[in-house]
Amino acid sequence: MSRARPADRSGSRVAFERDRGVTHLAARHSVSHVSVCLRDPAAEMVGVFRRLAEAEVNVYFVKIHEDCICFAVDTPALDTALRVLAEGSLEARSERDCTIVSTVARSMRDMSGIMSRIMGCLNEAAIEVREFADSYNSVSCLVSASDAGAAIAALSAEFGVALQAPSSEDPW
Repeated sequence: MSRARPADRSGSRVAFERDRGVTHLAARHSVSHVSVCLRDPAAEMVGVFRRLAEAEVNVYFVKIHEDCICFAVDTPALDTALRVLAEGSLEARSERDCTIVSTVARSMRDMSGIMSRIMGCLNEAAIEVREFADSYNSVSCLVSASDAGAAIAALSAEFGVALQAPSSEDPW
């Protein structure tokens, strides 16, 4: 005898997602987003990252665009990062007070439609995603810290999972 799925569409979707591997949400707070304008980002980024490394500024969430590179730093390191970049005559923009919210799943690469669902529920909740990244076990979205609670609530409702304390499964 097979077990009947709940008649409620969201209840059945939640059970399905858990079966497929969505385990929890994770959040990294006190993050700042930095954009550095460059003529040739692919060629110039080595120098940018070298300067930041020499100043002991850790960067992550790196994105290469046509005219800039973007990355995240822990907010306490932002002033140092901006000073180092300015000393190198590099134009940088930054946004303080961001949060990285991640949807974590054991088999993220095997879950077709996951990006659409994540971006769709955040869009429906009127949450602007500044950057996003995926890995073998997560999709992470950089949002304003003021939107973090709403982003977590929207993703929690979408996938039927909760925010958990940091763990070894998280993307950082």
